[in-house]
Amino acid sequence: MKLENYSYILALAGAQGKNSDRKVPPRHPLQRLWRLYQFSEEIIQLHFYQSNMKPKRIDALRDLIKTWLYMAQRETFLRGTKKCGYYNPFDTPHGGPAPEDGQGGYDFSSNQAGPVMDGNEFTGYKTVNSHLIPKSIEIFNVRGLADGVDGVDGSTNHRVRRSTYEKEVERQKRETMENEINQKIASFQFQLDGDFDDADLDDDNENGDRNGDGGSSAFLRLERDNPCLAIKQVFVGFKKWSQRYIGNCDGQMTHQHMVLRSTKFYNEFRNACESIM
Repeated sequence: MKLENYSYILALAGAQGKNSDRKVPPRHPLQRLWRLYQFSEEIIQLHFYQSNMKPKRIDALRDLIKTWLYMAQRETFLRGTKKCGYYNPFDTPHGGPAPEDGQGGYDFSSNQAGPVMDGNEFTGYKTVNSHLIPKSIEIFNVRGLADGVDGVDGSTNHRVRRSTYEKEVERQKRETMENEINQKIASFQFQLDGDFDDADLDDDNENGDRNGDGGSSAFLRLERDNPCLAIKQVFVGFKKWSQRYIGNCDGQMTHQHMVLRSTKFYNEFRNACESIM
């Protein structure tokens, strides 16, 4: 009887150990964002200069991706840690967005948004195309001065309390704007749907599956040989990053800047990917 119980405990421990190996170690949002930017550079350089797109336009799009989908999102995450940028690896499945507080707002009490603590934001990944991957980047402010920050002319932006009427007018305008943005996003021919995830694109596991057994648990990898699918994976990753880690930002919720940009850039590449030989 004791031997049977001991065998059961060993079997249970083994099962728990196997399940614990399935979870990918949490990666800081800025490391995830940098990884997505590296993926975008690899796929674009690997395939799209062989498409019917003009090289100058590809260069311009690469610069837009760097500026708006990487640096602008990074800056929003870092500077808005008390009101929108959110990260807590123990709070939600992906560490963000901030949970609702039950009063129509969000609970930022457990927020850990900020720079990577060990300073290692620019983690690389293994690929035969490593010569296409940027290893570092010059970071600069892409948005200008924030609200309430002294300007170059010495002026300061002060917040003014709004009346209930003004708040209601603003709410209605916001709803109208949100509907217009949603319609605009829905008007694109190709949509950023699907269950792709930046965590699913890690190259840490060379076998390409969470369990190491190559079975049904195998998770999605970057489809380097399929430019139409790979470019979609990249932009779905950018979209989901913005929804998770800066999705509580008022401007992001209302204007969906990053979702709109991701969809727009994706459609331009998607329209050209089938011309690649």
